[in-house]
Amino acid sequence: MLLNISEHINECLMRAAEARERAAETADPGGKADYSDMEQRWLRLVESYRFVEQANRFLDDATGPKMDRQK
Repeated sequence: MLLNISEHINECLMRAAEARERAAETADPGGKADYSDMEQRWLRLVESYRFVEQANRFLDDATGPKMDRQK
């Protein structure tokens, strides 16, 4: 993978912030709605990446070295 998940999350958060700023700057109601929708899509993608990150951590823990539990 070229970028780790945290870098993808940071990129999405920056894009969401840009969309929010553009929504605030435009007077056109349609444009405002489009930029707000775009912001929400970037934020949903962030949540998807976070879910994948958590799943990866869980799987790493589950398949990682086993502790000796017989002690």
